[in-house]
Amino acid sequence: MTAQQDPNSPLPSASTPRNAVLRALPMAAFLAAILLLSRIHYLWFHTAVEFTSAIIGITLYIIARSSYHLHRNDFLVFISQAFFWSAGLDIVHAMVYPGMGLAGGNFNPPPQLWIGARGLEAIVLLLSPLVLAHPRERAWTFWVMGVVSLGWVWLVFSGFLPDFFIPGQGLTPIKVASEYAIIAMLLLAGIALSRRRSQLPEGIGVMLFGMLGLTIATELCFTLYHSMYDALNLLGHVLKVLSYGLMLRIVLTSMIDQPFRVMSRSAYSFDAIPLSVLELDRQGVICASNAHGKAAHPDSIGQSLFSVWKIDDSGGLEQIRSALDAGNAFVGDIRADDRWVNVVLQPVSRGDDSPTQGFVCVLSDITDRHESERALAEAKDHAEEVGRELARKNDDLERFTLILAHHLQEPVRRQHLFTQILLSRLPHPLTDEMRQAADFVLQGARRQQQLVLDVQRYLSAGQGHKGSCTIDAALSLSCHAGERNQLAASGGLDVTLALGKQPVAMAADDLSNVFAALFDNALSFRSPERPLKVVVGAEGLGERIKIWVSDNGIGIPKEYRDRVFNIFERLSVETNTGTGIGLALAKKLVESAGGRIWVDEPDAVGARICLELPVAKDGLPSSH
Repeated sequence: MTAQQDPNSPLPSASTPRNAVLRALPMAAFLAAILLLSRIHYLWFHTAVEFTSAIIGITLYIIARSSYHLHRNDFLVFISQAFFWSAGLDIVHAMVYPGMGLAGGNFNPPPQLWIGARGLEAIVLLLSPLVLAHPRERAWTFWVMGVVSLGWVWLVFSGFLPDFFIPGQGLTPIKVASEYAIIAMLLLAGIALSRRRSQLPEGIGVMLFGMLGLTIATELCFTLYHSMYDALNLLGHVLKVLSYGLMLRIVLTSMIDQPFRVMSRSAYSFDAIPLSVLELDRQGVICASNAHGKAAHPDSIGQSLFSVWKIDDSGGLEQIRSALDAGNAFVGDIRADDRWVNVVLQPVSRGDDSPTQGFVCVLSDITDRHESERALAEAKDHAEEVGRELARKNDDLERFTLILAHHLQEPVRRQHLFTQILLSRLPHPLTDEMRQAADFVLQGARRQQQLVLDVQRYLSAGQGHKGSCTIDAALSLSCHAGERNQLAASGGLDVTLALGKQPVAMAADDLSNVFAALFDNALSFRSPERPLKVVVGAEGLGERIKIWVSDNGIGIPKEYRDRVFNIFERLSVETNTGTGIGLALAKKLVESAGGRIWVDEPDAVGARICLELPVAKDGLPSSH
């Protein structure tokens, strides 16, 4: 039994010492073979070396171009284009080499073609940092290099180029100068690439600079040889094969090894996904499935998505079919296998403009979530029904209370009337005891009558009174009744309204009732030690307005500041002659208009009650 690799463990490294030795063995065997071949026949050696490097150069481009959809590496594709055309020049170079019989006694075409091939590589390597900085596919550069290469071949065989090699004398100065120019371009390319080392594809930096070093060493060898068959010529060709082999390794690492290693890791992650992930063709047939999908349906490969997952016609079936037919994405909840499933369907193509090749389909069971949402919706409907029932009962209760308050007024009125009649028919003068008893009855009747009226006002407050008004208009209305009018007339009311004309979103009658309740509170809690003084002010807070009413009365203790707005709350029975409804009425009116009311810290002695109201949107005051 073989041990199964842990999906979460790293893949075996491609750069272990053992793997490096195994990769070096074929190259070592090849070098040994060509060196042995050079001892047997140099021309055979030269032909083998040049055709080997030419095959490598052509292979580089084929691999880079055909695997572009995997790696998207424009940098190496650009370099491989140069190696492809230099391989063509090398093939012609090998065919016209002295001894092959195709160039007669002319020794110039081989070194001239060599300079053309190496020069093309050097120029492209010098320009490659620009492609590294601005990566994008440039197919036209391949044909530009082809035109340049064919043009160079024409120049070589037309005789326009100067002599590069003279038998018996060796290399000409133009040939040596050309080699040093190529070396200079390679050095500049190395410097430019080292500055962009962080942008180089992962794992190829050392190999790329090694390839440049071998190429420079190759060119140095070809500046020193004196014969087409001497040791430096041989060493230069060996170094060239090594540089081409290293370039092949760069391409294989970047364009084949790394993409497939990523795909291998993705395969492990693919099976580790706790959802069913399927690969579909254009007809919706399952081509592949991860481990979770196979566990759900072991025999799903080769069958239709609709038959395997038993997707019924719940509204999503036709939408998925339409997406498959059109090659579009789909996201939605459907009914499958008697459960609710969320489906994510994503088309896959070879490129942005390519037609859809298939689909990736992710299915997740959302039955529990769907049932929870259904239960939540039912609970919401039930809560709304309960709310409507409570509102109905509350309306009935308020209507009953209003009717009760209305009918209670008649007995109270009769109590007050018949007490007065009784007093008028009693013999006079009345004794003090009889007068005190009659006063208690009359005061109780009046208080009960006022209490019933205040309850009616409280129950009807804030119902249907919509509109806007200005603060000064509402304040003027509140100062036309009883003691409040006396307070305003006596100078005990100080008004500082910088925003008096600003409309607030509250009906004028309601706001005047709020002011009336606050003035009554100040009158009820006045201090016997000083004349009563009430100050009203207002300030803007953007879309809201703050209004305050301050007095110099006995004040409200901190522990009672939240309770004073409760209905029937009377904190001081001895001094307060009210019914305990005034501040509760003010709170109800303010909150029904979308505002708030609270007891604030006073500026000095007394009490300070603040309210905050929204500014009227239309800006038009009205009384209703």
